[in-house]
Amino acid sequence: MNFGTIIAYIKYVRIYIAFFKSATNRKIGMVLLMEYLHKERRSETLDKVYKFGNELLKEIEGTSLPEGFVSVWYLGQSSMLVKYLNKYAIFDPHLEDSLSKRPVNPSIRNYPSPLDPAHCDFLDYVFISHNHADHLEGATIEKIAKCNSKVKFIIPAPEKAALTGIGVENSRIIPAHSEKETLLDGLSFTAIPAAHYELNLDENGDAPAVGYVVRFGDLTVYHAGDTVVYPGMIEKLRKHSINIAMIPINGRDYRRDARNCIGNTSFREAADLCSDINGDLLIPMHYDLYNHNTENPAFLVDYLYSNHRGMKFHLFQPGERFIYSV
Repeated sequence: MNFGTIIAYIKYVRIYIAFFKSATNRKIGMVLLMEYLHKERRSETLDKVYKFGNELLKEIEGTSLPEGFVSVWYLGQSSMLVKYLNKYAIFDPHLEDSLSKRPVNPSIRNYPSPLDPAHCDFLDYVFISHNHADHLEGATIEKIAKCNSKVKFIIPAPEKAALTGIGVENSRIIPAHSEKETLLDGLSFTAIPAAHYELNLDENGDAPAVGYVVRFGDLTVYHAGDTVVYPGMIEKLRKHSINIAMIPINGRDYRRDARNCIGNTSFREAADLCSDINGDLLIPMHYDLYNHNTENPAFLVDYLYSNHRGMKFHLFQPGERFIYSV
């Protein structure tokens, strides 16, 4: 918070005290004050976003690359947008502010979403890793489905009802069956079971939480979703010749566990995992959107320098584009 904002707060508090004596006027004054503070906070948090709104949309739509290249945009938390040729795939889109409105354990975003889901009419595929509100956000999914008649939603097979329950038609849902490759128009994917924390498989061998290995031409991207490393996971991933590994680094601890805030791989584990699966580029995620569940990415950089010197990585600003080629 800057000095000018603090002075403005004091000014508005003085106005509140001096002029709003009655109960009715106090309520009006408080509403006006909260609206002002929200506007000020939004102005400050926008400074954390690299590109936003129409500027970002123009960049996304205007990016044109040949085969062998992908464009990646970071949209916050685990929301990653990938463009390959003329195909768009988004992973775990969390583009609304619904968590701040829930009655129990509300969470305030550290910055607004760079992209409005109501403007996502260009998307071809939405990959959802599991049914948690910061990965499957009903408000985001509803807006994407409403503005985009062509988009397909990929979700772990055991969680299909989570999409139909918010109004997504069956014809638009592609169930992800664990460790079975699915061919789509312009790409293919394989769902890798995730342990969040437990590795739970149903009677068909399908996991309710997964990561996705997606093949874009000769390029392979792994989006881990939420997970910890479990026995056999490295072997499952290594055979896919992964180029880009998108892995959470927020970690876990007993305090977050006590609040039912289920954690993930730490920055050390993310780096080690990327190395063990022979990934070419590490993209850390899930570390900057909510204050109660963050990590300092500088720790990752220090660990890479000490233990995996030479590993390629990229730290994003929200709304930033990164171009990768094989």
